[in-house]
Amino acid sequence: MSYLFYDCEIINLIPDRKTPNDPNYTYCKGWGDYAHMGISVLGFHSSFDGLGHILGECLVNHYQKIDFNDYIKAHDFVIGFNSKSFDDKLCICNGIQIKTHYDLLDQIRLAAFGTTAWQDTPSGFSYTLGAIAASNGMAKTGSGELAPKLWQDGKKQEVINYCLNDVQLTVDIFNLGINGMLIDPNNQNLLTIPMPEDLC
Repeated sequence: MSYLFYDCEIINLIPDRKTPNDPNYTYCKGWGDYAHMGISVLGFHSSFDGLGHILGECLVNHYQKIDFNDYIKAHDFVIGFNSKSFDDKLCICNGIQIKTHYDLLDQIRLAAFGTTAWQDTPSGFSYTLGAIAASNGMAKTGSGELAPKLWQDGKKQEVINYCLNDVQLTVDIFNLGINGMLIDPNNQNLLTIPMPEDLC
């Protein structure tokens, strides 16, 4: 079986209701405005050839070396972290026909407390990528919230590196989980998640 892990970063900031928009940056209209978020970078890890990335302007203008839609079709399973709720919708609004088969966050929630709904998360518990990574000896290298600012400030390589690190974290957390070695960040229990093909 072949796996394609992926993650996206956005160009435009998402407005914060508590803070006025900074006139030095561009914004989308809100969390549901996938069409105007823009994609700065799409990072991926293929079980065929490892880590890679495509810049958003390449995806939009179709002049990248690979057609990512064809790349998706070449893999049996697409895997992401919270990608069903965010990255898939962002991609589809930008012409990338992708559908996550296996959402790592959903599988961790199922293993930890029996449902995929964030509303059912036990009080005080967190299952963010950063929290899960930290409890398993890994670390994020930045913040998704700050990535659009960095991109607009011209610090594109920092955003690329951050995105690729998140993809690698997703791969490493997945591998721990399928081997029953993933530490729950809230109670230090060991979690086991299924292989994607076991859910078919």
